[in-house]
Order: sequence, then C-alpha cells, then structure tokens
Amino acid sequence: MKGSKSKSIDVEEYTAQDLPSLRRKRTMSYNRLVKALEIGTVALSDSSKRDLFLSYYRDIKTIAHNFEHAHLIILDILDDPEDVDNKMQERFDDMYYQTLDFPVQHWDFVLVYHILSKIDPEVRQSLEEKYSDVEIPSFDQVKSFLRAKSEALIHCARGCDVSISTHPAATVLAASLDIKQTTQPYKCAYCDESHSITSCPTFLKKSVDERINVAHEKKWCYNCLKSSHQLKDCKSIFTCRTCKRKHHTLLHRERPQPQEPNPTVSALISKSHLNTTVLLATAIVQVRDASGRMQSFRALFDTGSQSNFITESAVKSLGFTPAKVDTKVSGLGEAMAPISGDVTCSVGTSTRVYYKLNMHVIKKICGDQPIAQLNTSGWSHIKSLTLADPGFDIPGPIDLLLAADVFVESILNQRIKGGYNQPTAFNSIYGWLLL
Repeated sequence: MKGSKSKSIDVEEYTAQDLPSLRRKRTMSYNRLVKALEIGTVALSDSSKRDLFLSYYRDIKTIAHNFEHAHLIILDILDDPEDVDNKMQERFDDMYYQTLDFPVQHWDFVLVYHILSKIDPEVRQSLEEKYSDVEIPSFDQVKSFLRAKSEALIHCARGCDVSISTHPAATVLAASLDIKQTTQPYKCAYCDESHSITSCPTFLKKSVDERINVAHEKKWCYNCLKSSHQLKDCKSIFTCRTCKRKHHTLLHRERPQPQEPNPTVSALISKSHLNTTVLLATAIVQVRDASGRMQSFRALFDTGSQSNFITESAVKSLGFTPAKVDTKVSGLGEAMAPISGDVTCSVGTSTRVYYKLNMHVIKKICGDQPIAQLNTSGWSHIKSLTLADPGFDIPGPIDLLLAADVFVESILNQRIKGGYNQPTAFNSIYGWLLL
C-alpha cells in the first residue's frame, strides 16, 4: 500500500500483526496534516489577521477555492479515503468550511467549485460578472445561468453540431450540454473563394442588374442567394433591408425619381402601352456572345412592335461589332430614333438557343420598367410560379426589345388569370410572363 505519492511501503515485509501499527501511522499522518490546516485556518479566522489577509488578496473566493483544491490533493494522496475514520473526514470538512463562514448545511460551494473548474474560461468570466455582487453564487444560480447560456448558444449558433452528453442521468447537470462549434469554411457560390457571396468583391463590384442576371443564370434563390431551392420554396425569414420585399438586399433596385417621359420611349413602344400603369411582359433571356458564352439580359416583349432592338451597352458586352446602316426608327408622333447598326443575335435560355434574330442597335430602348415599384402583395395566383423575370416589379433597365412574332412563338399553351386589376400569367419557354 502507498503512504503517499512519493513514498511506498512494501507490504510483504510486514506480518499481519504489523498492520494495526501501519494503520495508526497513517491516521497520525493524516491528523498532523489536518491539524496544520486547522492551525492556519483558525489563525485566519482571527478578525485582525483575517482583515489583513483580505486586504491583501481582496477576494474571499480565491481563499475558498484554494482550500477546496487542498482537499482534493489530500484525498488523492490517500489510497482509499473510506478507510480513514469518517469522523476525521467530517471534522476536516466542518473545520475549514465553517471557518470561512460556509455553513455545512449548505453544500452549494462544493458543487459550484467543481462546476467552475470544468467550464470554459469565457463562460466562467460571464458568470463572475453576472454575480459580482455576491461572494459565492449558489448552485441554483450557477445551474440557471448555465441552462440559459446553453439555450442561447443552441438558438443562436448557426452551423453548429449540438450533441447531448451521454453520461448517466445522475451526473448530468445543466452544464452537461456539450455544444461543439464546427467552423465550416465559406465557399463563395460565385468565385469559389473562401468567403460568403455577400463578401465577394467580384460580385459586389457588379451592378444590381448584373447581379440579378448572375442569380438567374446560376439558378439562385433571389431571397437568400442559395442554389438549393428557388424563391417560392425559400424558408428564410429575412427580406430586403431596404424595401422589406422578398428578395436579397444585393438585388434591390433603387426606386427612380419621377422624370419626364423620354421621347424614345414613345417612339419604340406601341400606342397600347402608353398608359404607364400597364405592366409590360419582361424576361431574363440568354444571348450568345462573340466568344460563344451565354450572357443574361433583361428583355421586354412588345406585342405592337415589328422589329427587334438591342441597346449599345448590351452589344458592347457581347463583343459584337454592329453592321452600319443608315436608317432611323419612326414611332408615335413622328419621333425619330437613330439606329447605330444591326447585329444578329442567338437568343434563348441557358440550355438552348431558340432564335437567331436580326436586331437594330439603339442607344436606349426605353426608361426603366416598370416606372415605379409595384405592390404585388395581393397577387396570390403568381406566388408559386417560376417567373421569367423574378424582378418584374422592381424598376430596372431594358436591354432587348423582342417583337410580336417572337412573343407569340415563345408562349406555351398555359395561362393563369389574376383577379380584378391583376395581370394574367402566360407560361413561356423563359418561365411565366406577366401581362
């Protein structure tokens, strides 16, 4: 048997008659240790010396924790503490707890000490700050604090693996919730770098319309910018911070200031569309550029037009050189719009090219469409539809104008009527058009 960690006794050298003597030696050693602690504690309990001691350390909790630490060391030195007289143990416990004004009928301190020695330093600091007005918090206070802390972490930690401790129920306290933070590195859905899409410098440099085109091309949800679902299936509680509508803030188009109608608008859009409250059918279409890649553009279907148009900025983005022509477009009121050239464009979706169209290149087709943001809160008939232009209700520029014959050939044999003063949805090769 061992007398201490540093000294051992070979039992084989002793007979059975020597065992009582060994027991007495152990008891005497333990008594001396207890007596030494008792002397130090009693001296500390003296009023003047205790005040002097506290004036130096200014923290009664430190003293109490040191006593408990010494207690644990003593128990570790002994082979089997249960072999020692229980009265000795009780005497030792009563002596140093009572001296520090911790009544033995309240054993919270022992439990609190063991809990504090196990928890994270930051959590312990928060506990100390919360109960700074008491010397030692009660076990109930610690339990309530840890329970509230664990519940807060469970509700607030995203991307965390929360696992419940599998220890026996008798040993489970509020602190037994093991919350393991797993930090998964971000991977940008746009450039594949190690950051989120909302922190992507390349994506943020793009204009709002370019971001909308990217989201449409990559089939992202317009509300959370994730590719795992579409807008109609988005469960996110977050909406645009600017207008509170269901789209991402990065895809928000600013509402334009009221302005005088541009003569070019009337020149290119038919008379039936002069009423500015009319919703014109728009779609995000794909156009093949000079290098063979597909680019996204916002197109307007004009059932009163006989020609197709494309803006100069869209032609520049595609890398085309327009064929020069000497002609002008005549519209309402004999307004004339100059054409800077003609180009041939392959127009379709991300999976297929449907048309090769001869298009007139013009500086500007029309003003932003719609001219003001629409209130669609009552349009329940379109809530579950995959729209050809998810941003149809937000004012934005038009890159292409597609003529009546293209509109007719793009429409599928399906439509859904809205209520009074609401648009009809037409299914098309680009998604549902609203008109």
